[in-house]
Amino acid sequence: VYNSHYKINMAFCLEKMGSPVEAVALLQQVSNPEWHVLLRMGEMMLKNGQKEYAKQAFVQVLQKKPYALQAAQHLAYLVSDKKELLQYAQPYSNHYLAAVAAQAKFQTSTALDHWQALLQQYPSHTTAQLQRASLSTPDQARQLYAAVRKAEPYGHVGMDDYALLLSRAGERAALGRLAQDLLQAADTQPQAWNALALYWESKDLTKALEFVEKAVALDRGHMLSFQIKGAMLLADVS
Repeated sequence: VYNSHYKINMAFCLEKMGSPVEAVALLQQVSNPEWHVLLRMGEMMLKNGQKEYAKQAFVQVLQKKPYALQAAQHLAYLVSDKKELLQYAQPYSNHYLAAVAAQAKFQTSTALDHWQALLQQYPSHTTAQLQRASLSTPDQARQLYAAVRKAEPYGHVGMDDYALLLSRAGERAALGRLAQDLLQAADTQPQAWNALALYWESKDLTKALEFVEKAVALDRGHMLSFQIKGAMLLADVS
């Protein structure tokens, strides 16, 4: 009998090999899986077209980790009724799911209201700060990203968005410090190399493009890397 750890690793290998159906079948044999395993299983089910099973998996994720943003986002697309969506939430995460649902429907003002309400309850909630930053003015966003950086100095999520804002504001010294910190803490993440690319853009565009290519190679699903690369290529042409 394979233990749970072995089954999980084997399932992830099967997914990488292009066998998501077999991977899901193996994960379903795991007893009381952790939230991140349920999240991965739900995403596999979504790719397999098993939407109802995927929804059940994402609901279990939120029961174990109410602030799992990816699960909430998936549910926001799978569930059309806001009341149904909120019933899956813990009482203190209603604002969280309502904000995610509003963002999925491009209701920016409503989303901002819910993120702000959540931050009033939990001022240091970094996910809420990052999401609010993505919807705010550049000045407000820089303040929010700086607060996240202070709270989580080793974090990398959203930090290339922060780097892009610093670059556009001409704050090159701050951008250089951010790139250096990110490379020391998370050099296997695309955010670090995107920040470094933005730092070098004004000095050596060829070198900057090499760094952004590194970001693309690390994670081809990270869309900001392609946006930065595209903008640099356009600048090179002009």
